[in-house]
Amino acid sequence: MTGWEYAKGLHPVKEGVYAYLVPPGLWGNSNCGLIVDGGESLVVDTRYDLELTGEMLKSMETVPGAVPVNYLVNTHIDGDHIFGNQLLKDAEIIASKTCTKEFKTEITPQGYAEILENAPNLGKFGQYFIQTFSQFHFEGIDMTPPTRSFENRMELKIGNKEINLIEVGPAHTKGDSMVYIPGDKVLFAGDVVISTGAPVSWEGPLDSMIKALDLILSLDVEVLVPGHGPLGDKSAAQKNKDYWEYTAGEAIKFYDQGMPAVEAAERISATGRYRSEQQAILNIINIHMLYRDISGDQTPPDKPGIFGQIAEMVIPD
Repeated sequence: MTGWEYAKGLHPVKEGVYAYLVPPGLWGNSNCGLIVDGGESLVVDTRYDLELTGEMLKSMETVPGAVPVNYLVNTHIDGDHIFGNQLLKDAEIIASKTCTKEFKTEITPQGYAEILENAPNLGKFGQYFIQTFSQFHFEGIDMTPPTRSFENRMELKIGNKEINLIEVGPAHTKGDSMVYIPGDKVLFAGDVVISTGAPVSWEGPLDSMIKALDLILSLDVEVLVPGHGPLGDKSAAQKNKDYWEYTAGEAIKFYDQGMPAVEAAERISATGRYRSEQQAILNIINIHMLYRDISGDQTPPDKPGIFGQIAEMVIPD
């Protein structure tokens, strides 16, 4: 879709529907949303820290009927979509049942703060952690979990707007869901769709990610708000699907050759279609997921280990 400005802030996309965009869409630069009708409101996701979430909410207060917020929907567990929840603790907070369980198992804001404090002693891992996350302020954040959960699908009404919550995980994470407004043909896809180059999946499996993208392609959608990156239409989902199909084919080839995942990711990043630095970073995460998928390995992703491999690639000797 052309004509949408990719600038930080609140952007109207349909009557009573707004996207809050955060360029350049890299680590922590996540998009959120606001739906308002009939004096009721729903916010889609919060941001990585309280300052950034407060800034976003202040901009939303300018929309008539946005305050007080009635509902907050968390599309998935990543901190850049949930760490600001406490600023909306008086709203009904909704997430998939699986995502709600993940609030007890994923890294906390305090975990990020502790790693940052110790980062100077952690070599390249620490250097990359500082480079990536020191712009955020993880102190003083109280994890604020959902107060209501759902499985498969859930319907809400915001004024006269029908809202469909659709669970599609495991995909990007275990508990992904999307927010669809059929009457306005708008979809908030969370990180199932990323439009800054390459998508990313820690969890997989590939079939589930493709199924989620195929679902998006089957919906009547004119405006797609990705978890990161510029606004688009359904072609953003198709581009993500094209990435997965190409990268999966390369992963199978290198896996069959006995090539380690990190070497395969480096080879794909050097010679394949997806060769920007950001794509190369995500390729490492994605090839590890695809290798686990190919081999049938059910163990959780080694996030610190993978992050260390990214640091080795990015931080010079």
